[in-house]
Amino acid sequence: MTSLIAAARERFPRLYRLASPVLARPGIRTTLRGASWSVTGAAAGRIFTLASSVMLGRFLGAAGLGEYGILNSTTGTLGPLGAMQTGLTATKYVAECRGTDLPRVARIMAVSTRVAAISGGVTALALMAASQFIAHRCLAAPGLTGPLAISAIFLLFNSLSSSQTGAIAGFAAFKELAWIGAVSGVISFPLVVGGAYYFGITGVAVAWVIGGCVTWRINSAVLRKICRTAGVPARARPEREDYKILWRFSLPSMLASTISGPAAWAANAVLVNQAGGYREMGIFAAANQWRTPVLFVASAMSAVVVPVLANVTSSDGVAGFKSALRFNVALNGAVAVAGALPIALLAPVILSWYGKEFRGGTTTFLLLQVSAVLAAIGWVYGSAVVSQGRMRIVLLTHVASALALVTGAMLLVPKYRAVGLAWTVTLQAFVFLAISFAAIALKTDK
Repeated sequence: MTSLIAAARERFPRLYRLASPVLARPGIRTTLRGASWSVTGAAAGRIFTLASSVMLGRFLGAAGLGEYGILNSTTGTLGPLGAMQTGLTATKYVAECRGTDLPRVARIMAVSTRVAAISGGVTALALMAASQFIAHRCLAAPGLTGPLAISAIFLLFNSLSSSQTGAIAGFAAFKELAWIGAVSGVISFPLVVGGAYYFGITGVAVAWVIGGCVTWRINSAVLRKICRTAGVPARARPEREDYKILWRFSLPSMLASTISGPAAWAANAVLVNQAGGYREMGIFAAANQWRTPVLFVASAMSAVVVPVLANVTSSDGVAGFKSALRFNVALNGAVAVAGALPIALLAPVILSWYGKEFRGGTTTFLLLQVSAVLAAIGWVYGSAVVSQGRMRIVLLTHVASALALVTGAMLLVPKYRAVGLAWTVTLQAFVFLAISFAAIALKTDK
């Protein structure tokens, strides 16, 4: 990033002089550096994910892709419960303490790792035990019993990786995170596609487990190197005060994510239990995959927001916080709109890549692009609330948006199928944005 700024200063001196006051504001330079690396890594991974989704649609068909979508939704629902939001905890407190209290950084990381291992293991065992019940009674798909049980192992690796990537983000090591994301995408692509081609949905679940294990090992190596460079003590014995963070921060954050996950899963379950539901779920899953190019940029950039705002607030106060927040909202919103517009215009072409069964999903596709823009902006305000440690507000926001999602699904999905689910996702994003914005506005205007 420094070399890019130097090159810009030499080649565009007038533009650089105009931009210098903006770059000098608290957190702006760090945001741009972090966002550039974060988006680069996420883009590399997302390209492989989108390519694999198209090939899965070809190999598995609409119903098979629907099974993949509900399997992905199930693991996504249980992921926050397994990780116990230790990644977000590590991000906030490592960012706050890395310049002043390295021993505490080591203790926070130790607490995060222990909790992630325990909660991830318990969640994985629970999913294994309940896989038959979930597949038969909840999803009306007995064939998903095996894939659900296998994907439980992935939950454990995902929990451990979440704690590690959170700590890496707290150190503002966004270049390393970009490298990890790119490598993970390269590794997972042939595994997922090959698994689907030869073994169907079961092969996809096995591919997730292998890819999750490899990512966990890469994260471990990168984090050890960062800690050695920063001078973080190799061993740490957490104190009672360190565990209190779990009650004040991690638990409310986990509850918020745990509420949102089951709400999304329940909305999806309403769809798959309709007549022709798995075909409709396949159309929704295909359209939703192209919501993620917009959201992955927002997610990658939002990952920078918490450490930047937490660090800026401690050093520059409310004025620095407001300046950095305005910049992040403008940047995220502009990038989201720029990404959503061309994708929306190409909706019929993109859906045709999946096969003839998917060509009727244009309305679903367009609604999900609108929801992506709303969610992208909402995530910035939500991350700002997290950086302030106001976890009760975070919990309230997730509860309200989850209620909007489930209520909308029950009312709209039986009649409108995939289109109805797309409308409810859009409503959920709007509710999340509105409450998060109000929380920040009321706090910073005092």
